[in-house]
Amino acid sequence: MPAVNEADPRVKRTRKLLEDALMELLAEKSFDAITVQDIADRSTINRATFYTHFVDKYELFAGSAREWFRKALRRHLDAAATLSRSNLRMLILASMEALAEMDDHCRPTEAMKPLVMSAVQEELSAVLLGWLESAPERGTEHHVPLETTAAGLSWAIFGTALEWSRMPERSPAELTASRIADLLTQGLSSVAGELTS
Repeated sequence: MPAVNEADPRVKRTRKLLEDALMELLAEKSFDAITVQDIADRSTINRATFYTHFVDKYELFAGSAREWFRKALRRHLDAAATLSRSNLRMLILASMEALAEMDDHCRPTEAMKPLVMSAVQEELSAVLLGWLESAPERGTEHHVPLETTAAGLSWAIFGTALEWSRMPERSPAELTASRIADLLTQGLSSVAGELTS
């Protein structure tokens, strides 16, 4: 697949049309029943152009899932947020609410679930890695790579959010996010020092 300039406004417009077409189609039929031709027809973009941007409908959906989760995070966190207990709590809360919203309204199919899970976990890991990289360095006698720490934290947050979103009777979101943030903050103090509130 040829490289495309993702900053080009035409590329952004084309991808948005394709994503919107997929979302419209998902409101009408199952993901498994949707074809690339359906997406191309709905978006008024030809199949060849689709394949310039995406390998298949799975890659398109994965990109849509990433963008959906980024928007959910932006509703709760400033782009310039840094590692603190309150930002960690907001990250957990944003993840819980996003997954609950999806579970309540979207009900992804078995083919879609791994794509959503991967997108959410990877986005969480990227946010956490950025925060860890900008945190003051601690002693390195038990040094674990920051990427590994970020991945572990992202899975802890994702697992919490996923479990909470699937509960028939959910505990209060704020309280749950606060308790998980406390647990994670205690562990993070050995990596990033004492976290401010």
